[in-house]
Amino acid sequence: MRGAEDECEEDEMFGIKENQIDAERVIFLQLWIDVIRDEGDWKSGIHVHFDNPGAFSNHSPATVSFHSRLQMGKKCFKFFNIWTNHASFLKLIADNWQYEVHGSPMFILCKRLKHLKGPKLNKLHFSHISDRVARAEAAMDAHQTLSSNDRGNTQLYAIDKHLQQHLIHLKAAESDGTFTSFVDEVGAVFVDFYSQLLGTPKATLPLDVTVIQHGPCLDTDSLASLLASVSDMDIKYALFAIDDAKVIAKILTVRLSHALATIISPMQNAFLGGRLMAYNIHLVQELLINYERKRTPPRCLMKINFKKAFDSVQWPFLRQLLLLLGFPSCFVHLVMQCVETASYSIAINGSIYGFFSRKNGVRQGDPLSPYLFTACMEYLSRMLHMASLSLGFRFHLKCATHSICHLAFADDVNLLSMGDRRYVTSLF
Repeated sequence: MRGAEDECEEDEMFGIKENQIDAERVIFLQLWIDVIRDEGDWKSGIHVHFDNPGAFSNHSPATVSFHSRLQMGKKCFKFFNIWTNHASFLKLIADNWQYEVHGSPMFILCKRLKHLKGPKLNKLHFSHISDRVARAEAAMDAHQTLSSNDRGNTQLYAIDKHLQQHLIHLKAAESDGTFTSFVDEVGAVFVDFYSQLLGTPKATLPLDVTVIQHGPCLDTDSLASLLASVSDMDIKYALFAIDDAKVIAKILTVRLSHALATIISPMQNAFLGGRLMAYNIHLVQELLINYERKRTPPRCLMKINFKKAFDSVQWPFLRQLLLLLGFPSCFVHLVMQCVETASYSIAINGSIYGFFSRKNGVRQGDPLSPYLFTACMEYLSRMLHMASLSLGFRFHLKCATHSICHLAFADDVNLLSMGDRRYVTSLF
């Protein structure tokens, strides 16, 4: 090995200049690997990677990695919707559903679903998907090769310079400057991040009953619809519209959406039936007309964006809010059961890492989540409405007639007032 090293030039030892990989260098690396393999019982994996020029050099480093074969973790079952297009899909379901098992209904359902995973429908009939992925990767590599050969292209050079500067910025922003290529360590980092984000509740201030009283609560008709027995038609509708949700969550969502439509202020137009967010968009566009003119009264519009809006919902706050809005305790209990029973694992390259229970937030993709978040935003809406009634506040031009001090766009809120510090601070 040392003799081989002595015969190499400096560029061959520390990198390949200007991305030029010639035959001699490749032969040298192949001889190097052959020598190591011949020295004993070689059981490790070998990987050679020619990287892009770094942030501080125009050399392309050639990295040779010698490592043991990585032991991948267990992989979860993934269902692909394309399977339903296969002619034998329904027959396959019916045949495997005859699997005999005894126990409770939930135990029987779980065992039959697990037994259904056995047939390799994807491997037998949809393996061409991998071929398409391979062709797409080959096309991408060919495009990158053309880019590397066109070194006189100033546009590509500018992009490369920008990427190098971006890399320098990222390295400077690293928390501790450490790197890892071990998949278990990468998995542990992801698990730690998301367990802190989703598995750590945060304290909130108690709800103010006075704020709730600045708006309507559920009436008798809404209470009756929430507590009505679940009919066969309700279950059928939920099953046919189930998508990726639970049946109970779908049934609760339908009833919750109708109830919220009667108590949510007209400043919120997202997610509710019969309302469109476009209404608020058009209204803001009308209010912004002539904003550039100097001979008009001073006006102020501020946009507030909520960071990780769904994940920031705290469960004690949500439960107490629903109860104060007049929702029956049994209905609130069912809703919170759907919210509080979520648990997570992190999938990295198909392998599963960690397991933790969620302690705050509502899930993206859950049909209940948009309506529960809308209910939380209604509390903020009523707080802003209370603030607009104070003597130290004046409405934005053209907004006093309808008492408009804010407009909500799902997880964004626009605050509206006259353009004076006194009036703006009244909303905070």
